[in-house]
Amino acid sequence: MRYLTIILLLFSGLAYGQTHLRGQRYIQIEAGSYDKLLPGVQKGQMNYHCRIGLGSYSKRLRGGLFYLGYATKSTPLTDDEGNPVGAVIPVSQFTGGYQYELNLVENAAKTFLIKLPFGGLLGYESLNGNKTKYGSFTLQKHSDLLFSITAGLEFEIHSFVVGYRQAYHFTGNYQKFGSYPYVGLKIHFFQ
Repeated sequence: MRYLTIILLLFSGLAYGQTHLRGQRYIQIEAGSYDKLLPGVQKGQMNYHCRIGLGSYSKRLRGGLFYLGYATKSTPLTDDEGNPVGAVIPVSQFTGGYQYELNLVENAAKTFLIKLPFGGLLGYESLNGNKTKYGSFTLQKHSDLLFSITAGLEFEIHSFVVGYRQAYHFTGNYQKFGSYPYVGLKIHFFQ
């Protein structure tokens, strides 16, 4: 993993002056948290998401990105009155989708951009590994297909990306809104 990170950082520097050209393709890799500010394991609860996508720039230099993503988090289990019972339920999302990027602010060299990414995703949301029982408890919600729209704000500095994305899940059984702060790397291909 360490070598892969070093290689990605080296290759992103090669394309320093060759970014944001019409028709140019790129790979975007990002990682972050799911409904929290920072990812990781806190008090036995996992919380992270990752995404990889392949995109290209249009004639107006706006990005279009097809991607695959995975998100997981642990949610405290509550009884019928809403009291925590000391257990956590894993929630996972497996998604794919399309994102369109509208440039709000950019410098002349296109090394600093503020973008508005928005799009749609389709996937599967798994609650408790598709099990409806947890000890003596029966879950009221179940795993299901996921159809969502997303919108966010993204800052791109050279090849590094920092952003925040909010999703509205039309068909999600777990929760209707999900937030995804992230950092990422955009690798531009030579044209």
